[in-house]
Amino acid sequence: MLSEFGPGNPPELFVEPEHGVPYKFNAWLARRNINSIQNQWQTIMIYDEPRGYAHNLRIVAPMRGIIRLVNAAEWQALKRTSHIP
Repeated sequence: MLSEFGPGNPPELFVEPEHGVPYKFNAWLARRNINSIQNQWQTIMIYDEPRGYAHNLRIVAPMRGIIRLVNAAEWQALKRTSHIP
């Protein structure tokens, strides 16, 4: 059974299992009509900070597509596309 969640207590589904740190959500997507967003394959919905993965990689989950690891150069391009500060 999942514990109750709220600020400071995210559901286990959204916690990086190795480090216990919550994944981050792309706040730019909040309250946007999904059909109005261009390039959903490259727009990141959920991501994390690099935490000791090989070669300083980070996990990203686009709106459409598959979860994957990206390097720093790929992350910079995806940040721009995804409107992540």
